[in-house]
Amino acid sequence: MKDATVSSFATRKIHDAYSAAVNFISPPGVIEDRDELCPSVVSNGTKETIEYALESRFYNRKSGVMDKIEHLPALSYKFENVRVVGDQGYIYLPNGQLVAVCPEVCRIRRDKVRRPVPGMARRIETPVFHLTGNNHESHGHFVIQHLPRLMAVRERLLHDRSAKLLLAPGHRGWQQFYLEKLGFEPDCLLEGTPGTLSIDNLEYVPFFHGKENLVCSSIYREMQQLFVSGKTIKKDRFIFLSRKGVAHRALANEGDVFEECRRLWPKLERVDLYDYNSHEQIELFQSARVVFGPHGQAFTNMIYSKGALAVIIRPDSEIKGWSASFRNLAIQVGNEAVVLTAGVEGWKNKDNWVYSISRLKNQLSRLEVLLPPKYR
Repeated sequence: MKDATVSSFATRKIHDAYSAAVNFISPPGVIEDRDELCPSVVSNGTKETIEYALESRFYNRKSGVMDKIEHLPALSYKFENVRVVGDQGYIYLPNGQLVAVCPEVCRIRRDKVRRPVPGMARRIETPVFHLTGNNHESHGHFVIQHLPRLMAVRERLLHDRSAKLLLAPGHRGWQQFYLEKLGFEPDCLLEGTPGTLSIDNLEYVPFFHGKENLVCSSIYREMQQLFVSGKTIKKDRFIFLSRKGVAHRALANEGDVFEECRRLWPKLERVDLYDYNSHEQIELFQSARVVFGPHGQAFTNMIYSKGALAVIIRPDSEIKGWSASFRNLAIQVGNEAVVLTAGVEGWKNKDNWVYSISRLKNQLSRLEVLLPPKYR
């Protein structure tokens, strides 16, 4: 959906210029107190234990390691006569305050926040559910962090056919695939604008994943059931997820790593997900028996798998961050998973890296001893 009077490009430039000038003079006031906005509790916070059985044996830990993860409650805010601005969907109350009850919004520098331009606002009279925000452009973040916000109120929204889902401009094409799997027809989708929307009735569920980046298993398992088809697919594929050609965190000796892995899994095939559309990716991961690769958002697709083994390799020596999150996600939806570390000293987040083949060879030998026959 483009702005009613000017192009999307012009809208973006005008709003950026306006925001830069206004923010320099007076940054927006914010409201961060959740109680002041009187949200309703959609689901209570939960605690969940995730056991790393295979990983504990691999690292010969004296006792099995289990993470007790706390998930935040899901809260729903109902707003009237608000303005929603830009790709991120910043919400401004009628009094001009920026709604910052979500930690992701609080991270935004106030001098960078896009501001509403009332004279350019497009009015939306139908009820709207807010489904954009930080990292909306990433498939991984959209699936495992944004969609749970929708899942929290999905049943109610499906029964209210007048409600629209507000998406970031330019992303409806690929996001529609996931939303149709969750039961939402194309006419329920409302593509936003880089500029200003004036919305009569807006529902907003902030992110409720905890510090581990994930929500509770029950939501991901429900999503898994909705994503995958009803047909049974033979689990006979061994997949190596390639990162060849990526701009950051490329595995420089990927070819050598792949060949070494084939000693353990002779049927291993190197896969570039860019060669697969969304439907094909679902079937690919449904059919996977083993998924091996450098940590990255490709492992989001483990949500389509059940009964598979995910082997995630990480450049440095610590099991943390997204590599731990992808391992947890795999386990949460019914798979086994282990993180192998390459021990690259001084590695920084976006650096390309090399996996020591001698280290990998020792790790795979150790892993082979521990694997059940179905993963060999």
